Amino acid sequence: MRAATRLHYRTQTPTQQLASAYKLLAIFAPARNDGAGRFPVLPTCSPKRSGCIEEVQRNQMRCMGPKFLLAAILLAAIPSAAFAHHGTSHYDLGKTITLMGTVTGFDWGNPHCLVYIDVKADNDKVQHWTLELASPYTMSRAGWTRNSLMVGDMILAQTHPARNGITLGISATSRSIMKFVINGKPLRM
Repeated sequence: MRAATRLHYRTQTPTQQLASAYKLLAIFAPARNDGAGRFPVLPTCSPKRSGCIEEVQRNQMRCMGPKFLLAAILLAAIPSAAFAHHGTSHYDLGKTITLMGTVTGFDWGNPHCLVYIDVKADNDKVQHWTLELASPYTMSRAGWTRNSLMVGDMILAQTHPARNGITLGISATSRSIMKFVINGKPLRM
């Protein structure tokens, strides 16, 4: 569709292209339309008409006010938490648990790598755990790669669980990486 529109536009004469542009402006900016399908054109500057350049500059400055106000409102609407790192306060760093299960996924990407594990609980129900790791840069400096974990691998992993009891834990930060054993072999840390 887009290519057909572009091709049609290229086959038009310059006058037809200008008419098409005015039609689009009438759709997207009807307030500027003078009612007869024409758009008012700013007067051209000439040496005979004094103050023309100053008038155009004043009109441009008048348009900047609402744009600046809109930008300020949009920036104020973005929560400050979006710019901050979440930290580790929602994990119980005083408690360490060991999980044994099967890797169901491994996301190697910023801002954190994530390991997804299915763990059988004592009542034979499967719990779906998500372990947060450090950034790929930090993990690669510790010897990890995007192929360190594969779906189906048997895993033994230590983690600090979430304080609220959900199946979420943190196993690596920029300062330390906890114990990981994959298919009976410890991963380098």
